[in-house]
Amino acid sequence: MESFQHFLPLSLACFCVWLMLAQAAVAASVPVDGALSDGDAAHPPVRIGMPLESPPYIYENPSDGLDVQVIRGVFDWAYIKVVFVHAPLVRLPLLLDNGLVDGFISFSHVSTLADGGRHYHQTRPYSYWRNAVIARSGEMNISVSDWTDGIDTLRIGTFPGADQVLNGEGGVDRRMLSQAMVIDNSQRAARLLARGRIDIYVGDYWSLGHFYQSMKAATGHPLRVLYRYEPTPHWLIFDREELARTFDTALSAFECSGAQEALFDQYRPRTSLAQD
Repeated sequence: MESFQHFLPLSLACFCVWLMLAQAAVAASVPVDGALSDGDAAHPPVRIGMPLESPPYIYENPSDGLDVQVIRGVFDWAYIKVVFVHAPLVRLPLLLDNGLVDGFISFSHVSTLADGGRHYHQTRPYSYWRNAVIARSGEMNISVSDWTDGIDTLRIGTFPGADQVLNGEGGVDRRMLSQAMVIDNSQRAARLLARGRIDIYVGDYWSLGHFYQSMKAATGHPLRVLYRYEPTPHWLIFDREELARTFDTALSAFECSGAQEALFDQYRPRTSLAQD
């Protein structure tokens, strides 16, 4: 068993090195000097449909954020330039169907998308929503161990569609989620939580923490994670299988290089997110 434990990390490391070398060999004839320009890449730029601004994952003007940097970094491994096209989430499939983008971000599995007779191809997850039940420490001092006991008396806020996405896990059942205050963005949710206008928030704690840490009302009242849901994947959807395969291959190299984890560390909220 001990020899196997030593062998496994070595095998994974060797595989990563082989994968990176294979990526470099494929693109060896492509000159690269910093950011790719339209004329540098053997492959034409890939247009990715991206939702509207949702910090820290997505920023507009210019396109930036965790998701943008991960996608751009992955395609860099394939020596392909990326152009981001921002639009409301519900319109992204229409952009693909009309040939305005080559692929788009989806937070739903490909099997749930109406493809209008077209066959979509889904990549592996490249990032995740990190949904949780989050409280503001302070006067109420809601306990991690017994917070569900008085849940009927708590003022709950959540993101649009949470009752469909989270399926009533974690002690906040679908009925309560459907009756909760729907808050259209994490910045407003952070403001309401910091000022004590809601007792708990059900949503992405990286996004909430991003805004919460800069609010004066939050001083001395760090966030406390009462329950963590299973991460919700972010995928890319393409109508061409070769693009999905190219992305997945480059994603494996990007993960092995440590660049993905470095970006996660860069965007992880610095505010206290204690879970006792």
